[in-house]
Amino acid sequence: MKINDQNVASMVAAKTFTENMDKINHMDYTADGQTLITSAHDDSITVYDCNTGTKSRSVNSKKYGVDLIHFAHASKDAVHSSTKVDNTIRYLSLHDNKYIRYFWATPKKW
Repeated sequence: MKINDQNVASMVAAKTFTENMDKINHMDYTADGQTLITSAHDDSITVYDCNTGTKSRSVNSKKYGVDLIHFAHASKDAVHSSTKVDNTIRYLSLHDNKYIRYFWATPKKW
């Protein structure tokens, strides 16, 4: 299928997920395109299986907040920025829901 104005205009949403209570602020796919991860303004992280179109798991980060989520080397780990407490980048194991490492950032100057 070629992408053109007519094809794009004919597309419709195939599925709607309503788990998030607020807007999704970032999303990222694994390198193989099999898995999608999203972060939302409600401080939730959601992982989706793109083959089945289903939610795989959900993780909350209510204490630190979450934004700009990205998969690390594998689909078992993710990196995200904190929106609360401090300006850290957090390396999260999605397998056991634990932070592996923190990367401290400089305070906001703007």
